[in-house]
Amino acid sequence: MKQNPLTVIANIKPAEKQELENLLNCIGQNQETNEYLRFSEIKTTHFARFAMIGGGNLADRDAKNRLLFTSNHDGPSEAYIDLLLSKAGRGMEAIWSKCEGYPDVKLPSTHHLQECKEYIKAHMVKTQAFYQGYPGYSVREVESYLGCRQQLEEFLNLEEFEPLLGALAHLPPPQPGLLSGIGQLVANLRLKEKAIEVVFAFLEHVLGPRRLPALKRILKVMSLVAANNPTPGSLSGLATIHFARWVIIDDGANLLFESNYDGNWEQYIGDFVDKISGGMDAIWGNCIGYPSHGSKDIQGFKQAIIDHQVKAQVFYSAYPHDSVKNIRNDIEIGRKLSRFINQRGVADWLRRL
Repeated sequence: MKQNPLTVIANIKPAEKQELENLLNCIGQNQETNEYLRFSEIKTTHFARFAMIGGGNLADRDAKNRLLFTSNHDGPSEAYIDLLLSKAGRGMEAIWSKCEGYPDVKLPSTHHLQECKEYIKAHMVKTQAFYQGYPGYSVREVESYLGCRQQLEEFLNLEEFEPLLGALAHLPPPQPGLLSGIGQLVANLRLKEKAIEVVFAFLEHVLGPRRLPALKRILKVMSLVAANNPTPGSLSGLATIHFARWVIIDDGANLLFESNYDGNWEQYIGDFVDKISGGMDAIWGNCIGYPSHGSKDIQGFKQAIIDHQVKAQVFYSAYPHDSVKNIRNDIEIGRKLSRFINQRGVADWLRRL
């Protein structure tokens, strides 16, 4: 299943700003119980967020005069919008009706649903570069692999399983297609990391106008590299990012960067500097306010991020307790188990137990 990014930006009606912020805080703080929008019911959502943003300049970064909605989802964006409206139409109406230009409609009328959909589509922004930590896997598939691993852990008490592994080690080499995968399967089970909370941040920089063509070329290369990544789950050695996107907005005046990552903020920034500083400098070096010595100026780099990051009022993760490493490991466990079970002779072997 192809994963896609959706980015929507609309101006907020000045008189509705406080009410919208209250609404988003209500949704964000009560994700499973609020009456407006529960992303857990939108089954194709990997990650999603709503944030009230300003502009790229320090003078207006806290203005909160625009609404940003982003999601990482399965399938085409238009089908995802349809699903959002079918599952949470009244909530979407409550949110977007606080924005300028929203049609005077009331859901759930079919005609009004279409108008709401067209409004959202009209405010979609194209993504220039998109990175995926586990490309091709749907939410349903990832959750299935995570569940498979959990059931295996409950079924196999690893401490009690050690004698069996020791006995297997002294057996003659197994015939191809029988027990050759059990040892590796259990070894993979041991790789489970302590749950890592997914932390989030927004970065928004003002571009130097004459640097825009260069930035577009760099992001095009980044997009090609991400789409043909020889080491899935790792962005040039950085293996803690679930999804990331770069989006040029405001007719080329600003650059939006959004990522969903593991670990805390300090670790994340440190990984950027240690592992992909060249790529970051190539991109952000085209932006006003970026340190002249690049990310190697660690304090200047951190300050540039602090100056331009925006906190989301609503943040949703389908995997709040699983890191990229855990997810990719669990996918491998599930695939190995499936291959093992489907091998010739396994059913006969199980019947003999």
